[in-house]
Amino acid sequence: MPDIEDPDEPDETDWAPPPPPPDTWAKWEPRSAQVFVLHALVIGAVAALRLVGVVSQKTANVLLACEAPALGCAWGGLIAFLIVRARERSEGRLERGRTLVLGFDLFTVVFAVMGAGFWLAILAI
Repeated sequence: MPDIEDPDEPDETDWAPPPPPPDTWAKWEPRSAQVFVLHALVIGAVAALRLVGVVSQKTANVLLACEAPALGCAWGGLIAFLIVRARERSEGRLERGRTLVLGFDLFTVVFAVMGAGFWLAILAI
């Protein structure tokens, strides 16, 4: 049976997702604090180990190099977050870049855990 359109019914508009609510990014606000805390933990731990004399300068450099990918991903996530949030606010619609921000977060965690494992292996020697 064919569909019969009601002539009194208004035309349907093109479907588009609704704009994000104003508090959508509220859970993401401490992002810059996350980058700062990650840097403080990594650099502070290496500096403390170096000042106490537990590790040499060369070993301290290797420890910092182990965490460099995590720090780079944290910065990438912060930059992607700022760009995506600005575009969402200016255009008023959901931005596909949220997946990129989530990817950077995931890689930050993966590289931080891997770096911690490398630290344990280096310091156990």
